[in-house]
Amino acid sequence: MDSACRRSARPALRFCSIHSSPWERPSRIDAHMETHSPVPHTSVMTWAISGYSASKDAAGDTTHAKSNAAHAETRISMKHDVTYDASTDISRLVPGHKGDFDACHRLLEASPAQVRRVLPELLVWLQDINWPVAPYILKALRPLDAALAQPVMDILAGDDEMWKYWIISNLLPQVRTEVRQALHPRIVAIAKQPTPGEAADEVNLAAAGLLAQWGSD
Repeated sequence: MDSACRRSARPALRFCSIHSSPWERPSRIDAHMETHSPVPHTSVMTWAISGYSASKDAAGDTTHAKSNAAHAETRISMKHDVTYDASTDISRLVPGHKGDFDACHRLLEASPAQVRRVLPELLVWLQDINWPVAPYILKALRPLDAALAQPVMDILAGDDEMWKYWIISNLLPQVRTEVRQALHPRIVAIAKQPTPGEAADEVNLAAAGLLAQWGSD
């Protein structure tokens, strides 16, 4: 399958294989947040992605319907009243489920220092770039300084190839210079000497494309 087809088909497989419900959060978040309580859901939210839509009301009932979306774009309509106070539990910056837009808005209002405190938990939400909260996570992480480099390096050194793919193709093109410099050797290694898994999932091609965007080799 060529890379264009793969990018449109593979996310749907990943979405279905990880969770049975579109409202569950990734299990890896629980390893970081065992003591965190869920974010209260008081707003009405709807989202549509990859040709599929869902809505969830304040009582927790979920309904599903086919979307007419021509592309894998997130379209969000919601009513919310989000005011983030620095004294608020820092865990409330991390989405509790794939449609937790209240947490996303708190995240975008938080300071860089507050965002850095929950970096590993936030990066989990980039395991599939098609999740509705992913664009908010990207927006919050891209401006960060060199503190972003090590958590990303840990992902790039792991064996979750699709996670690497989304990080390389969606987060890293717009990070700050100091983050690029820290990650550059690892990106070169993936591009030129990929593991069998990286080659099978075209992570090496994403890495080569990133180097071209960075203007390096």
